Amino acid sequence: MHTVLIANRGEIALRVMRGCRKLGLRSVAIHTDLDVTAPHVREADEAVRVESYLDVDAVVTAARQVGADAIHPGYGFLSERAAFARAVEAAGIKLVGPSADVMDKMGRKDAAREIAVAAGVPVVPSAELSDSQAAVAAPGSDKSAYPLLVKAAAGGGGKGMRIVRDPAGFDAAVAAAKREARSAFGDDTILVEKYVEHGRHIEVQVLADAHGTVLHLFERDCSTQRRHQKVLEEAPAPTITPETRKLVTESAVALARAVGYENAGTVEFLLDSDTGEAYFLEMNTRLQVEHPVTELVTGLDLVELQLRVAAGEPLPFTQDEVTLSGHAIEARVYAEDPFNGFLPQAGTASLVRWPAHARVDAALESGQVVSTAYDPMLGKVIVHGPDREAARRALVDALDDTAVLGLTTNVGFLRVLAASDEFRDATIDTAWLDHATVEEPDGDTARIFAAWTEAHVVTQVQNSSDHPFRSDGFRLGADPAPVHVDLDRPVVVDRAAGRVDGVPVRPLSAERHVVVLSIDGRREQAVVNVTTHFVEVVHRGQRRLFHRPDVFADSAALGDGTLTAPMPGTVLAVSATEGQRVTGGDVLGVMEAMKMELSLTAPFDGTVTTVGVAAGDQVALGATLFVVEES
Repeated sequence: MHTVLIANRGEIALRVMRGCRKLGLRSVAIHTDLDVTAPHVREADEAVRVESYLDVDAVVTAARQVGADAIHPGYGFLSERAAFARAVEAAGIKLVGPSADVMDKMGRKDAAREIAVAAGVPVVPSAELSDSQAAVAAPGSDKSAYPLLVKAAAGGGGKGMRIVRDPAGFDAAVAAAKREARSAFGDDTILVEKYVEHGRHIEVQVLADAHGTVLHLFERDCSTQRRHQKVLEEAPAPTITPETRKLVTESAVALARAVGYENAGTVEFLLDSDTGEAYFLEMNTRLQVEHPVTELVTGLDLVELQLRVAAGEPLPFTQDEVTLSGHAIEARVYAEDPFNGFLPQAGTASLVRWPAHARVDAALESGQVVSTAYDPMLGKVIVHGPDREAARRALVDALDDTAVLGLTTNVGFLRVLAASDEFRDATIDTAWLDHATVEEPDGDTARIFAAWTEAHVVTQVQNSSDHPFRSDGFRLGADPAPVHVDLDRPVVVDRAAGRVDGVPVRPLSAERHVVVLSIDGRREQAVVNVTTHFVEVVHRGQRRLFHRPDVFADSAALGDGTLTAPMPGTVLAVSATEGQRVTGGDVLGVMEAMKMELSLTAPFDGTVTTVGVAAGDQVALGATLFVVEES
C-alpha cells in the first residue's frame, strides 16, 4: 500500500493524513468547490475536486485517477455505506474498514440486533417487527409499554430518534423520525425499543485483522449527550464494574468474530443504571469521533493500526498486552448556541485559539468560513490525566484556553458541564442533559474585559473595522481620568484608580488579543476583539458581543407576531395556511439547518395572516416566514 485517498473532510481527514505520514504513505484529499482552500486540502500530498462528498462514483473515479490503492472513509459521509464499500471493492481498491457484506449485516440496527441475539449478546427488549417493512408495528394504546425509543434502523449520531412517553405522541414521533431518517440516510425504516430512563452509554473499541485475531481496546463512556448526540466522551468508563466490563468487552469481541469483522469498529451498549443490566445497541462499522480517548489511555494509534490491517499486516500485540493508563476525556466543539435553543451557527471564524496543553483534533482556523452545508462539529479538545479528576480539571483548563470569535460555539457550555458537580461525581446518565437546567455563565466578567479594553482602544477603531491589537499588544498605562463607555449599557472605567464600575481591576498582560486582568483579586483571562461595531469577548469559552451604540441597530425579535428565520436553512414543512386560527405554541412549520430540525410555533393565540414560505424553500437569516395577528 502506497497511496491512500481520504473520502472525507475536516479534522478527520487531517487525522488520517497524520497516520499516513507516520507510515510513509502518500495522502490524497477530495474536496468540493466550497472546500477548495480548506486545511485538509492544503495538507494533503494531492487533492482532487468532486461535486459532492456523497458521490460514490466520483470518489471511486478520483481514487483511480490518482492511483490510490486504498480509501479511508473517516466517519460520516460514506463511511458506513455498503454500496460505497462494494464499489470500492469492485474497483480493486482496498477500503480501510470492513467489507460491504459486513456493513450490510452490522450497519443496520435491525440486522445487527438479530446477529447479536444469535451470538448470545444481550439486547434491548423491542416491540414486534412488521414482516412487510421491517418496521415496528405501533404498540397501540397500551400505556404500560411506554416510554419507548423510536430510532432509525439505518443511521446513527442521534438522527431519526425520538422518545415517546404515551400513545398520543407515537404517530407524530414515528413520522418525524422517518422524515429525519430519510433525509439523513435515505432510508426511513425504524425500530422501536424499550427506553431506559437511567442509562449509561458504554461502547467497546474492537480491532480485527485478516488473520483471525479480534481484540478489544476496553470501553468508553459517552453518557453525556443531548438528544442522543454525544457531547463529552471518556475512557475508561468511570462507574463500570469489573463484571460489566468483562461482559461488554467479551460480547463485543464475540459479535465482531461472529460476523467476520476486519479493521476498527465499535460495539455500543446501554447500561441500565437502575438494574445494572447491559444491552447491545448497535455496531458502528468505522472509526468513531471519540477514538482519541482510547488512543490516550492505551497508547495505541488507531489510524496507524487501521492502515496496517488494511495492508494485510497482523495486529502486532495480544489482548493481554492491551492495558489502560490514566483517564482521558474529549469535548466536541460545535457551531451552535446552547443557551439559545442550540440553534446552529454560521459565519466567519474571525479568530480561533485552541489550547496549547491539550490534544486538539480540528480543522478550524482564523478566517475560515463555517457554513450550514456540513456537520456543525468544528473540532475536539482531548485531555489525559493520571486519574479521572485530574483529566476533568485539565479539560476545564483547556476549555478556558479555547476561543472562537466571529460565531458562537458551545465551548462555554462544555466548560460549564466539565466543571459541574454532576460530571465531577459521574452521576450522569444519557438523559441528563435533556432534563438538566444548565445556566448560562454570568456575563459580568466579560463586560469588564470589554469595557477595560474599549476604554483604551476606542480611538483606534472609530474609523476601521480592522482588529486594533498590534502583535505586541496595546499600552497598559492608566488614563488620567475616568472614561465612560456604553456597551449595551453605560460603564465607568477608571484606569487610574483601577476600577470598572467600582470593581477593582488590575491589568496583567495583553498580547495578540489575549487579555489577562486581576478582577477583584482573581486572575482572569479572555480573548478580546474590538471593531467599529462591537467589542467581542470570549471568557471561559463563552462568546459575548457588546454592541457600540453609534452603530448598533436594535435587532430584537418583534412582538407583533412576525416569525423570522433564526438561521439560514431549508423549510421542511409548512402546516399553517393564511386565515387559519392558531393557539400559542401551535407548530406553523419546520425548518432545518446543519441537520437539526427547528419547529416554528405561534407566539400567541391568533390568526395567521401571512405564510411567506413553502416546503423546500431555502431561507436566509431574518427572512419573514409567518405573521400571526393576535386575537
